[in-house]
Amino acid sequence: MSHPARPLSADLTHHVTAHAIPGRLCFPDADSRGCLLQLLGARLPELHVDLHAYAMMDTHLHLLLSARKAGALARAMLVLLSAHARLQNLALGTRGPLWLDRYSSVVIQDKSHLVNTCLYVEANPWRAFVVDHPADSQWTSYQANALDSGHRILTAHPVMAALGSDAQSWHQAYRDLMECYLKSACRFKSLTHAARTADPLAALRLCAVDVT
Repeated sequence: MSHPARPLSADLTHHVTAHAIPGRLCFPDADSRGCLLQLLGARLPELHVDLHAYAMMDTHLHLLLSARKAGALARAMLVLLSAHARLQNLALGTRGPLWLDRYSSVVIQDKSHLVNTCLYVEANPWRAFVVDHPADSQWTSYQANALDSGHRILTAHPVMAALGSDAQSWHQAYRDLMECYLKSACRFKSLTHAARTADPLAALRLCAVDVT
């Protein structure tokens, strides 16, 4: 698997989404999710990339990443997805590609965009009707960002840390923002519950919560 190089400068934050190829699950079980977490913790520091938030779904992956070096994002995604595919094929006795060749990368534009994207990422299992609340999922970064549960692979983004005067207060502020997000989203989510659509609330990542 290879990704064409993307000439992006350093010190940008990106919302990255990667999908499994049709017919395969990128995360069929807890072991496959744990494998990626180990890779993130082991490889990101040496790849000059900071991880701020994540969500692992059965068929796709969300990452909120900051590149500290030009070209670091493309290199990090190549290393991580290739290594994860090799390890999963080995564990399951399968062969061939696991991830689509092209991942999506959206550059974060401002404070509101960053916070809403973080909310969007960590609410993924809730929007997909997997859990009753984002705090119930063990496969996102919500417990670390909102509940201060501690997670050595995460780096608090300066925008997130600025939500409060200290760690306790910014975690509380982020919990409050998530509740605002859920209230804004509920009226849309209820309309799509029967259909179980993949992502009925995609537009809300940019407009759900007013960050002042």
